[in-house]
Formats: sequence, C-alpha cells, structure tokens
Amino acid sequence: GVPLNGVAPINAVSYTDAKTKTCYSFLIRQACKDNPQIQEFEDNIDDFYKLCHETFDEEYPGFKYKVFMFDDELVMIKALFQLIRNLDRDFCAIWNMGYDIPYFIARINELGGDPVEIMCDDRFAVKELFYWADRGTGVVVQKKDYFKSSSGTIFTDAMLNYGKLRKGKVIPSLKLNRIAHTELDSSKLDYSDEADIK
Repeated sequence: GVPLNGVAPINAVSYTDAKTKTCYSFLIRQACKDNPQIQEFEDNIDDFYKLCHETFDEEYPGFKYKVFMFDDELVMIKALFQLIRNLDRDFCAIWNMGYDIPYFIARINELGGDPVEIMCDDRFAVKELFYWADRGTGVVVQKKDYFKSSSGTIFTDAMLNYGKLRKGKVIPSLKLNRIAHTELDSSKLDYSDEADIK
C-alpha cells in the first residue's frame, strides 16, 4: 500500500527547475545496499545522461540532468531543500503536495531531524512550518489545503490548482499520467517490463 507517517524511506526525489531547464535527481544508495547495479549506475552516469537526452530531448529540448547520490537519507533531504533555497524561485509546484509535504515532515521527524530547520529559510527570524489538510471536503477540486512555510519560495499544489482551474469541466481523473496525456499528448515512462514502483 501507500506508506504513511514517514514509515518508509524516501529514496528518490526529482526537482525540475524550469528557469535553467535542469532536472535534479536526489538518490539514496542505502535503499539497495547489496545491489551491484547502484555502483554500475554511478560508474556509468554519463551513459545515463546520454539516455536522458535520447529519451527526452525531442519533447523537452535544452534540458540538463544532474544526479546526486547519498548514503544518508536525512543528508539527501537537507540537500534538496538547500537547493530549493539556493535557486530561490518564487514558486515550487508539487503534484499532490497533500501527500508529499506531510510525508517529508513525518520522515524528517522519524529520522531525528527538525523539519523547521531543514525546510525553512534562515533569512526568516521567526520560522514557521505547517501543513493544513482540508479533510472535511470530499471533492478534490474543492479542497482548501495549504502549506505555510518560512521560505522565500511559495509551495503550491499543482494537482489542486489544475483541478480548480478546470472544475467547470468534467475531469475524469487528476492522475498525473492522465493529465500529461490530455495536456501534452505524453505520459510517464512505462517501465513495467523492467520493474514496478515497489
């Protein structure tokens, strides 16, 4: 099932910066310590970048790809939020933020870290970090979830925004793959022949 309350490791995070056309991947080694493919992947990282260009350049020209490998999950999470602070963009859109942000907070707590110190910006004298989930509204496009964070970047839920902007239409699904097909005539990568999400 879907892991909740920070019980499972975060072993991969992707952050795409539209301004610099850079896709950053943060990956944890320890998720597969005994897997020889991890070392093979790192030893041949240039082949991976080449594959990214071959796969995505036609649809997303000019993008660069950067992979960062970590042995420690908490260090990886800190690096992600440090990158977000360093880039200092006005907005960071997260698809289904109602799952991801509470999970980050719970996972940082589970690892013994302080979510406020990791996710907030030191430029703020008073730091606040709070996610409010609208559990009283059953219809996704009517939810009023919000995330309050002492950050120069405003975090926003791309899925809720998409649904709210189109709530006058019938939207069969807010699943990312369905939206990618509708808006871009594209889809997530199908790697079902090689593995599944678990």
